[in-house]
Amino acid sequence: MTHRYDSALYVILCFVTLALAVRPVSVMGQVDAIDLDIEAISLMAQTRDAGSRVDVYTRVPFTELAFQPSPEGFVARYRIAGEIVELGADGRRGNPVRSPVWDRTVNVPSFGETKDRTRFDYTTQTVLLRPGRYAVELSLQSEDGATSFVKETEIEVKGFDAPISISDLLLLEEYDVESSQMLPSVSNRLGSDQLGFSLMYEVYVRQPRSVRISRQVFLAPDGMTAGETPADEMESEEIVFVDAETKFLEARRSQHIVTIPTNELRLGGYLVRVSLEDEDGNVFDVAEKSFTVDWMGLADHIMDVDEAIAQLQYIAKRKEIRHILEPESKSERLARFQEFWRKRDPSPGTRRNERMEEYYHRVSHANRRYGSLIDGWKTDRGQVVVLFGEPDFVESHPYNFNVEPYEIWFYYSIGRRFIFVDRTGLGDYQLLVPIWDERTRLR
Repeated sequence: MTHRYDSALYVILCFVTLALAVRPVSVMGQVDAIDLDIEAISLMAQTRDAGSRVDVYTRVPFTELAFQPSPEGFVARYRIAGEIVELGADGRRGNPVRSPVWDRTVNVPSFGETKDRTRFDYTTQTVLLRPGRYAVELSLQSEDGATSFVKETEIEVKGFDAPISISDLLLLEEYDVESSQMLPSVSNRLGSDQLGFSLMYEVYVRQPRSVRISRQVFLAPDGMTAGETPADEMESEEIVFVDAETKFLEARRSQHIVTIPTNELRLGGYLVRVSLEDEDGNVFDVAEKSFTVDWMGLADHIMDVDEAIAQLQYIAKRKEIRHILEPESKSERLARFQEFWRKRDPSPGTRRNERMEEYYHRVSHANRRYGSLIDGWKTDRGQVVVLFGEPDFVESHPYNFNVEPYEIWFYYSIGRRFIFVDRTGLGDYQLLVPIWDERTRLR
């Protein structure tokens, strides 16, 4: 990083800060761009002329919602506004065909739950669509109507006119056999600590008959996710799981929930395929779903191992990073990366590495909050967040007479404060003095 260090400006800003006596504003109350996971699957509608039923699932982290005190504890309210657009054969967008809107209220009894990174709010919305390809765009809006995040996914809505057909596949995060309640895995990403996952799908038959249901899991090629690999190419890749069963199906619609083990799966991308066949192996219909297996506790923060290695630069020596990057094989680089973190595991012998989880959570937060033309973790504010976490308090001075916009971050537990100056006026805040400078110490 390149910095311009100006001692005179440092003194001026410190003086202005004391003179203005601005009350520090807690960062904890600020809301960033909100993560919004989307999953959409198509199933047969209740009536044939209604088209297909599409269930749209969302998942929003508690940590990204704006909770306010309430008589029962804390409450957060938000709205999801959707727009579903039909896509042409060339991918061009047509006119909106559906615009669903739904409101959510989330109540928790304690402040600690509002900051629990393992808690999410899940929603489900159902719409009816004709078979075809669609873009599903969802915007998350705060209680005051401001749009804080927009995310889009595409879905190929199936038709179910064939004598035998299968719905889309839905990965489940949780499934209770006794109550038949299920929680969808909206992100389609599994933690390395999971011993298996449940898979839900529906089978439709016009006449009672026996159907062979075959299930396979394929490993994506090294360095690619399953979603990046054409389905026909997956067949030549390693098959890591296979099973089959023959069932006599009497009902027009039957729901199936099966468990697929993952304890032997290594990190990476996969494709699960369910086929409906006759006794001779002829295929009636097929459904597929891509998913990934990620580091335990890091599924929402690490997307690519090479990027994760590059993000070590704030805590690893250059020779350590060179050593990790040396192998040509991604799997070998992954092994060295894991060894780097194994040596720093505060609780060896357990499946979790809390230090690794915290580090990449900070990287992910820096990317969401401070990313623009470059990744957020590469900015000065991002570097400080990655190294020290969120500040205890922030003094923000965006408008000052004859003084460039600046912020002062306070870390009382370590006795430090860091001053960032926006010299360009474009929000590119840079450290006034390096993080190791003695002038960052609180006096």
